[in-house]
Amino acid sequence: SSESTRRYLEIIELLKAEDLIDVVAVQGHSFSTTVPADSTKANLDRLAAAGLPIMVTEMDIDGADDAVQLSEYRRIFPIFWDHPSVIGITLWGWRPGMWRTRQGAPLLRPDGSARPSFEWLMEYTGRKK
Repeated sequence: SSESTRRYLEIIELLKAEDLIDVVAVQGHSFSTTVPADSTKANLDRLAAAGLPIMVTEMDIDGADDAVQLSEYRRIFPIFWDHPSVIGITLWGWRPGMWRTRQGAPLLRPDGSARPSFEWLMEYTGRKK
């Protein structure tokens, strides 16, 4: 939310004043990215104005249905990946049994094959030619 971002920026500025911060981190859990894409982008831009690199941690997208998960990754992931201040994204719970398996968060199926979201991520990030 905008208020959470404001409070986070206050903390960031306090840490910067004491030279105690090198990077800003934001979690990318499915339950925190359900807001409109422009809100995610606006909050990311506000954090970037602090002048520190940003790391997106714990990125996962629920989707028991492959099409739902893929649609959400296509909607959210580019906001983070293409932002000039973001220096990294950590995918969270990408294997079944690690995190939110019942919600469909893993990027792999139980047999180890890639779900469509994983295939898309590999193409989008240039990892698959």
